[in-house]
Parts: sequence; C-alpha cells; structure tokens
Amino acid sequence: MDITKKREIAEKLARDEAFLNSIYNGVELGISILDVVGNGDYRYAGINAAQERKNNWRQEEVRGRLLSELGDLMGIDEVAAKRGRFNQCVETGESLAFEQDTGAGENQRMWLTKLTPLKDSSGRVFRLIASSIEITEEKRAA
Repeated sequence: MDITKKREIAEKLARDEAFLNSIYNGVELGISILDVVGNGDYRYAGINAAQERKNNWRQEEVRGRLLSELGDLMGIDEVAAKRGRFNQCVETGESLAFEQDTGAGENQRMWLTKLTPLKDSSGRVFRLIASSIEITEEKRAA
C-alpha cells in the first residue's frame, strides 16, 4: 500500500473520530461508557458532558475508576443499585431500560436510562453504554 492510500485512510479515520466525538459531547443525552472487569465490577471508561452535568461529576473523577470505588461520589446504595442493573444487563446480554430519580424536593429530576451491552465476537459482554435523558417535565405533566 502506498503512502497516499495510508494517508487517506488515516484522514478518514480522523474525520470519523471527530464526527463521533461531536455527537458524544454535543447531545443532551447523558452517556457513560463502562468496561466489564468481572467479579461484578465495572470500570468507567468515560462520561460525556451531559452526564457530567446530570450527576455533578467531572470526567477526571470517574474515568478509570471502578464502580466499587465511587461510593464517595454516589453513595453506597446507588453503587449497589447500579451494580444490580449492570449485572442484569451483562447476564442477560439484553438492553435494559429503567427510570431513576436524582435529588429531592425542588432539585428532584427524573431520568429514563437505557443500558446497552456491547459484545465481542464470542458473544461475551465486554462493555456497557448507559444513556440517560431527563423526563422530569413529562412525568410532572402526566
């Protein structure tokens, strides 16, 4: 393969990556990417800007950390609830949707979250994508 072809491929990959990053960071959908590490634990590979705002977290606080290490940010009960949902998604290999509340009183917000498992060629779930959209106004209007 000549250098021109390699350069064209590299440029296309760079454009595709920029495109995907613009979506990931530009949507108002909170997105978390979690790697399955086994033993019922999960490592946060990243969160987008909307997820940072949703949870009042910073990327630097969660990226690379295990779910089991995040009790200081989300509380032990929330860690346990997340672990249960994540485990269910991994065990079934199917997407899982659920509603959740954050905050209390005037600060209470309601979210619809979907967990999507990513599988390798052998069918093993190796990563979860969690996407959350706020449904507070819709729930209050109902």
